[in-house]
Amino acid sequence: MSKKTTQVHCPHYGSDFNIVTVKTGDSLKIGKRTLQFVEAPMLHWPDSMFTYIAEDKILMPNDAFGQHLATPQRFDDEVDQHILMEEAAKYYANILMALGPLITRKIQEVVQMGITPQIIAPSHGIIWRSNPTKIIQTYLDWSEGKSKQKIVIVYDTMWESTDKMARAIAQGAASEGVDVKVLRLRASDNTEAATEILDAKAVLVGSPTINNQMFPTIASFLTNITGLRPRGKLWGFFGSFGWGGGAVRGMAEMAKKAGFEVQEPGIEVKYVPDETALKNCFSFGKQIALEIKAR
Repeated sequence: MSKKTTQVHCPHYGSDFNIVTVKTGDSLKIGKRTLQFVEAPMLHWPDSMFTYIAEDKILMPNDAFGQHLATPQRFDDEVDQHILMEEAAKYYANILMALGPLITRKIQEVVQMGITPQIIAPSHGIIWRSNPTKIIQTYLDWSEGKSKQKIVIVYDTMWESTDKMARAIAQGAASEGVDVKVLRLRASDNTEAATEILDAKAVLVGSPTINNQMFPTIASFLTNITGLRPRGKLWGFFGSFGWGGGAVRGMAEMAKKAGFEVQEPGIEVKYVPDETALKNCFSFGKQIALEIKAR
Protein backbone atom coordinates (compact mmCIF):
# COMPACT_ATOMS: atom_id res chain seq x y z
CA MET A 1 0.00 0.00 0.00
CA SER A 2 1.02 3.63 -0.30
CA LYS A 3 2.69 5.47 2.55
CA LYS A 4 -0.38 7.66 2.96
CA THR A 5 -2.53 4.54 3.30
CA THR A 6 -0.48 3.34 6.25
CA GLN A 7 -1.10 6.70 7.93
CA VAL A 8 -4.82 5.91 7.80
CA HIS A 9 -4.72 2.11 8.09
CA CYS A 10 -2.51 1.76 11.14
CA PRO A 11 -4.32 4.18 13.48
CA HIS A 12 -7.61 2.49 12.54
CA TYR A 13 -6.66 -1.19 12.46
CA GLY A 14 -3.39 -1.20 14.38
CA SER A 15 0.15 -1.78 13.09
CA ASP A 16 0.44 -5.53 13.72
CA PHE A 17 0.54 -6.35 10.02
CA ASN A 18 3.27 -7.19 7.52
CA ILE A 19 2.88 -4.06 5.40
CA VAL A 20 5.01 -3.20 2.38
CA THR A 21 4.74 0.39 1.21
CA VAL A 22 5.20 1.30 -2.45
CA LYS A 23 5.51 4.53 -4.37
CA THR A 24 5.37 5.74 -7.96
CA GLY A 25 7.75 3.71 -10.11
CA ASP A 26 7.86 0.69 -7.80
CA SER A 27 6.79 -2.72 -9.08
CA LEU A 28 5.92 -6.06 -7.53
CA LYS A 29 6.24 -9.45 -9.22
CA ILE A 30 3.39 -11.84 -8.38
CA GLY A 31 4.01 -15.00 -10.38
CA LYS A 32 3.31 -14.36 -14.06
CA ARG A 33 2.14 -10.81 -13.48
CA THR A 34 3.94 -7.59 -12.58
CA LEU A 35 2.16 -4.80 -10.71
CA GLN A 36 3.39 -1.27 -11.33
CA PHE A 37 2.33 1.53 -9.00
CA VAL A 38 1.52 5.22 -9.50
CA GLU A 39 0.59 7.38 -6.53
CA ALA A 40 -2.51 9.46 -7.25
CA PRO A 41 -3.26 11.49 -4.10
CA MET A 42 -6.65 13.24 -4.03
CA LEU A 43 -8.07 11.25 -6.95
CA HIS A 44 -10.10 11.30 -4.95
CA TRP A 45 -8.64 10.23 -1.56
CA PRO A 46 -5.29 11.30 -0.11
CA ASP A 47 -4.11 7.66 -0.22
CA SER A 48 -5.31 6.85 -3.76
CA MET A 49 -2.98 4.84 -6.01
CA PHE A 50 -3.12 3.44 -9.55
CA THR A 51 -2.00 -0.14 -10.19
CA TYR A 52 -0.97 -1.30 -13.67
CA ILE A 53 -0.67 -4.94 -14.72
CA ALA A 54 2.00 -4.64 -17.38
CA GLU A 55 1.60 -8.05 -19.03
CA ASP A 56 -2.15 -7.60 -19.62
CA LYS A 57 -2.09 -3.81 -20.02
CA ILE A 58 -4.80 -3.42 -17.39
CA LEU A 59 -4.93 -0.17 -15.41
CA MET A 60 -6.74 -0.29 -12.06
CA PRO A 61 -7.09 3.42 -11.24
CA ASN A 62 -9.01 3.15 -7.97
CA ASP A 63 -11.75 5.82 -8.11
CA ALA A 64 -10.68 7.58 -11.32
CA PHE A 65 -12.73 6.84 -14.47
CA GLY A 66 -15.48 5.26 -12.36
CA GLN A 67 -19.23 5.76 -12.08
CA HIS A 68 -21.93 5.10 -9.52
CA LEU A 69 -23.49 2.66 -11.94
CA ALA A 70 -24.57 -0.87 -11.05
CA THR A 71 -25.65 -3.20 -13.85
CA PRO A 72 -25.56 -6.97 -14.50
CA GLN A 73 -23.02 -6.17 -17.21
CA ARG A 74 -19.36 -5.52 -16.47
CA PHE A 75 -17.96 -3.86 -19.61
CA ASP A 76 -18.49 -0.60 -21.49
CA ASP A 77 -19.48 -2.32 -24.75
CA GLU A 78 -22.32 -4.14 -22.96
CA VAL A 79 -24.25 -1.08 -21.76
CA ASP A 80 -26.01 1.90 -23.30
CA GLN A 81 -23.30 4.44 -24.16
CA HIS A 82 -25.48 7.45 -23.39
CA ILE A 83 -26.22 6.18 -19.89
CA LEU A 84 -22.58 5.24 -19.34
CA MET A 85 -21.18 8.66 -20.30
CA GLU A 86 -23.95 10.42 -18.38
CA GLU A 87 -23.04 8.47 -15.25
CA ALA A 88 -19.32 9.07 -15.82
CA ALA A 89 -20.03 12.81 -16.13
CA LYS A 90 -22.17 12.80 -12.98
CA TYR A 91 -19.41 11.05 -11.04
CA TYR A 92 -16.70 13.40 -12.28
CA ALA A 93 -18.76 16.56 -11.77
CA ASN A 94 -19.77 15.79 -8.19
CA ILE A 95 -16.57 14.18 -6.90
CA LEU A 96 -13.58 15.08 -9.06
CA MET A 97 -14.39 18.44 -10.68
CA ALA A 98 -12.50 20.44 -8.06
CA LEU A 99 -9.38 18.36 -8.80
CA GLY A 100 -9.14 19.18 -12.52
CA PRO A 101 -5.52 20.43 -12.54
CA LEU A 102 -4.37 17.36 -10.57
CA ILE A 103 -6.13 15.06 -13.05
CA THR A 104 -4.50 16.72 -16.05
CA ARG A 105 -1.05 16.34 -14.54
CA LYS A 106 -1.66 12.74 -13.44
CA ILE A 107 -2.77 11.63 -16.90
CA GLN A 108 0.28 13.31 -18.42
CA GLU A 109 2.50 11.53 -15.88
CA VAL A 110 0.98 8.14 -16.69
CA VAL A 111 1.55 8.71 -20.42
CA GLN A 112 5.16 9.73 -19.80
CA MET A 113 5.70 6.51 -17.85
CA GLY A 114 4.79 4.54 -20.97
CA ILE A 115 1.59 3.12 -19.49
CA THR A 116 -0.79 2.36 -22.36
CA PRO A 117 -3.81 0.51 -20.96
CA GLN A 118 -6.02 -1.65 -23.14
CA ILE A 119 -8.41 -2.10 -20.23
CA ILE A 120 -9.28 0.35 -17.45
CA ALA A 121 -10.92 -1.27 -14.42
CA PRO A 122 -11.99 1.33 -11.82
CA SER A 123 -12.90 0.32 -8.28
CA HIS A 124 -16.61 0.83 -9.01
CA GLY A 125 -18.66 1.10 -12.15
CA ILE A 126 -18.18 -0.26 -15.64
CA ILE A 127 -14.83 -1.61 -16.93
CA TRP A 128 -13.57 0.17 -20.06
CA ARG A 129 -12.31 -2.36 -22.59
CA SER A 130 -13.64 -1.44 -26.06
CA ASN A 131 -12.02 2.01 -26.24
CA PRO A 132 -10.31 3.08 -23.01
CA THR A 133 -8.81 6.15 -24.68
CA LYS A 134 -12.36 7.55 -24.91
CA ILE A 135 -12.74 8.04 -21.17
CA ILE A 136 -9.12 9.23 -20.82
CA GLN A 137 -9.67 11.95 -23.44
CA THR A 138 -13.02 12.86 -21.89
CA TYR A 139 -11.34 13.29 -18.49
CA LEU A 140 -8.73 15.53 -20.09
CA ASP A 141 -11.46 17.67 -21.65
CA TRP A 142 -13.33 17.93 -18.36
CA SER A 143 -10.19 18.64 -16.33
CA GLU A 144 -9.21 21.43 -18.75
CA GLY A 145 -12.66 23.00 -18.44
CA LYS A 146 -13.71 22.50 -22.06
CA SER A 147 -17.33 23.50 -22.55
CA LYS A 148 -20.19 23.94 -25.03
CA GLN A 149 -22.33 26.87 -26.10
CA LYS A 150 -24.58 26.09 -23.17
CA ILE A 151 -26.22 28.03 -20.35
CA VAL A 152 -27.52 26.39 -17.19
CA ILE A 153 -30.21 28.24 -15.21
CA VAL A 154 -30.53 27.06 -11.62
CA TYR A 155 -33.21 28.65 -9.46
CA ASP A 156 -35.85 28.24 -6.82
CA THR A 157 -38.96 30.26 -6.10
CA MET A 158 -41.44 30.95 -3.31
CA TRP A 159 -44.44 32.55 -5.01
CA GLU A 160 -43.47 32.00 -8.67
CA SER A 161 -41.99 35.46 -9.32
CA THR A 162 -38.45 34.09 -9.65
CA ASP A 163 -39.89 31.24 -11.76
CA LYS A 164 -41.34 33.78 -14.23
CA MET A 165 -37.96 35.51 -14.39
CA ALA A 166 -36.12 32.23 -15.01
CA ARG A 167 -38.41 31.34 -17.91
CA ALA A 168 -38.04 34.76 -19.54
CA ILE A 169 -34.25 34.61 -19.16
CA ALA A 170 -34.22 31.13 -20.70
CA GLN A 171 -36.25 32.38 -23.67
CA GLY A 172 -33.83 35.24 -24.19
CA ALA A 173 -30.81 32.94 -24.10
CA ALA A 174 -32.45 30.38 -26.40
CA SER A 175 -33.26 33.12 -28.93
CA GLU A 176 -29.51 33.22 -29.70
CA GLY A 177 -29.38 29.51 -30.51
CA VAL A 178 -27.43 28.33 -27.46
CA ASP A 179 -28.34 25.22 -25.49
CA VAL A 180 -30.29 26.14 -22.35
CA LYS A 181 -30.94 23.86 -19.36
CA VAL A 182 -33.39 25.08 -16.70
CA LEU A 183 -33.33 23.42 -13.27
CA ARG A 184 -35.76 24.31 -10.49
CA LEU A 185 -33.99 23.02 -7.42
CA ARG A 186 -36.93 21.56 -5.55
CA ALA A 187 -37.68 19.49 -8.65
CA SER A 188 -33.99 18.68 -9.26
CA ASP A 189 -30.99 18.35 -6.96
CA ASN A 190 -27.44 19.58 -6.52
CA THR A 191 -26.03 16.45 -8.17
CA GLU A 192 -27.97 17.03 -11.38
CA ALA A 193 -27.09 20.73 -11.37
CA ALA A 194 -23.35 20.07 -11.01
CA THR A 195 -23.48 17.55 -13.87
CA GLU A 196 -25.18 20.01 -16.21
CA ILE A 197 -22.73 22.76 -15.23
CA LEU A 198 -19.72 20.57 -16.08
CA ASP A 199 -19.78 21.39 -19.82
CA ALA A 200 -21.60 24.76 -19.71
CA LYS A 201 -20.06 28.15 -20.53
CA ALA A 202 -22.41 30.13 -18.28
CA VAL A 203 -24.45 29.53 -15.14
CA LEU A 204 -27.33 31.79 -14.10
CA VAL A 205 -28.66 31.42 -10.57
CA GLY A 206 -31.98 32.80 -9.35
CA SER A 207 -33.34 33.18 -5.84
CA PRO A 208 -36.11 34.99 -4.00
CA THR A 209 -35.09 36.98 -0.97
CA ILE A 210 -35.99 35.71 2.49
CA ASN A 211 -34.79 37.56 5.60
CA ASN A 212 -32.54 39.70 3.35
CA GLN A 213 -30.76 36.54 2.17
CA MET A 214 -30.94 33.95 -0.59
CA PHE A 215 -33.42 31.09 -0.39
CA PRO A 216 -32.12 28.05 1.61
CA THR A 217 -32.05 25.66 -1.35
CA ILE A 218 -29.95 28.15 -3.33
CA ALA A 219 -27.59 28.66 -0.38
CA SER A 220 -27.09 24.89 -0.27
CA PHE A 221 -26.48 24.74 -4.02
CA LEU A 222 -23.93 27.56 -3.97
CA THR A 223 -22.11 26.05 -1.00
CA ASN A 224 -21.80 22.79 -2.92
CA ILE A 225 -20.83 24.26 -6.29
CA THR A 226 -18.26 26.73 -4.95
CA GLY A 227 -16.58 23.77 -3.26
CA LEU A 228 -16.48 21.89 -6.57
CA ARG A 229 -14.88 24.95 -8.25
CA PRO A 230 -16.00 24.53 -11.88
CA ARG A 231 -13.55 26.26 -14.20
CA GLY A 232 -14.07 28.72 -17.04
CA LYS A 233 -17.74 29.61 -16.40
CA LEU A 234 -19.48 32.98 -16.57
CA TRP A 235 -21.88 33.43 -13.65
CA GLY A 236 -24.93 35.69 -13.45
CA PHE A 237 -27.57 36.20 -10.76
CA PHE A 238 -31.22 37.20 -10.66
CA GLY A 239 -34.11 37.17 -8.23
CA SER A 240 -37.22 38.72 -6.78
CA PHE A 241 -37.98 40.35 -3.46
CA GLY A 242 -40.82 41.95 -1.50
CA TRP A 243 -39.89 44.20 1.40
CA GLY A 244 -36.19 44.40 0.66
CA GLY A 245 -33.60 42.71 -1.52
CA GLY A 246 -30.42 40.91 -0.60
CA ALA A 247 -30.41 37.56 -2.40
CA VAL A 248 -28.78 38.73 -5.64
CA ARG A 249 -26.11 40.68 -3.79
CA GLY A 250 -25.41 37.74 -1.48
CA MET A 251 -25.14 35.23 -4.32
CA ALA A 252 -22.76 37.45 -6.29
CA GLU A 253 -20.55 38.04 -3.25
CA MET A 254 -20.37 34.30 -2.57
CA ALA A 255 -19.41 33.58 -6.17
CA LYS A 256 -16.75 36.28 -6.30
CA LYS A 257 -15.27 35.05 -3.04
CA ALA A 258 -14.91 31.62 -4.69
CA GLY A 259 -13.03 33.21 -7.60
CA PHE A 260 -15.84 32.88 -10.14
CA GLU A 261 -16.23 35.35 -13.00
CA VAL A 262 -19.47 37.26 -12.33
CA GLN A 263 -21.47 39.20 -14.92
CA GLU A 264 -22.68 42.40 -13.28
CA PRO A 265 -25.10 43.85 -12.65
CA GLY A 266 -27.51 41.03 -11.93
CA ILE A 267 -31.22 41.59 -12.25
CA GLU A 268 -33.77 42.03 -9.43
CA VAL A 269 -37.53 42.48 -9.55
CA LYS A 270 -39.75 43.76 -6.73
CA TYR A 271 -42.90 41.71 -6.21
CA VAL A 272 -44.32 40.14 -9.41
CA PRO A 273 -42.46 40.85 -12.68
CA ASP A 274 -44.60 42.90 -15.07
CA GLU A 275 -44.25 43.02 -18.85
CA THR A 276 -41.35 45.48 -18.68
CA ALA A 277 -39.50 43.39 -16.10
CA LEU A 278 -39.94 40.23 -18.17
CA LYS A 279 -38.57 42.03 -21.23
CA ASN A 280 -35.53 43.01 -19.15
CA CYS A 281 -35.13 39.36 -18.12
CA PHE A 282 -35.33 38.29 -21.76
CA SER A 283 -32.62 40.84 -22.59
CA PHE A 284 -30.48 39.59 -19.69
CA GLY A 285 -30.58 36.03 -21.02
CA LYS A 286 -29.87 37.22 -24.55
CA GLN A 287 -26.92 39.29 -23.31
CA ILE A 288 -25.35 36.29 -21.55
CA ALA A 289 -25.83 34.15 -24.67
CA LEU A 290 -24.15 36.77 -26.87
CA GLU A 291 -21.28 36.99 -24.37
CA ILE A 292 -20.51 33.26 -24.42
CA LYS A 293 -20.88 33.08 -28.22
CA ALA A 294 -18.25 35.80 -28.53
CA ARG A 295 -15.74 33.81 -26.50
